[in-house]
Amino acid sequence: MPPWVPALIVGLAGLGWGIWSWLRTERRKLSIHQHGDNIINVVHHRTEFSTLFMLEVSITNDSPKRTIVISHYELELPWNDPDVSPLRDPADTEETRYRFYDTLIEYPRDMVMNHRCLELGKLNPGDTIRGLFMARGRAPIPVPGELQNGARSHNSMRL
Repeated sequence: MPPWVPALIVGLAGLGWGIWSWLRTERRKLSIHQHGDNIINVVHHRTEFSTLFMLEVSITNDSPKRTIVISHYELELPWNDPDVSPLRDPADTEETRYRFYDTLIEYPRDMVMNHRCLELGKLNPGDTIRGLFMARGRAPIPVPGELQNGARSHNSMRL
């Protein structure tokens, strides 16, 4: 074996370790947790064309070095509702509270995370956003038997 082969092997091993270490520190990772109880975390079908969603959620940037910016929120349901979307920021209409207009449910803007996107959704490593996520859909909750009132529902949140 030529005398330069062990040095080449050590050099390639060092290069591989360096690349692996760099990739490990550059990864982006978010943790999303649901909090609260069945009073705060609700899905309620109000009328023929209105289903309300409210969840207490925290989102944490678990990345070692990377800042993450949330561009938008989506709620994925176990049933088809292409019209489900977050409530709009009340500041767009010069109001101060998020509200479901056909109910008495309303919360101050600072308690709701819907508007925490782009500049307001910037999470440095270790930062957390916590608050309510409020959305409205149109599809009714699936027929009784599939999902009973008060039953747990497995939903996903995409950022």
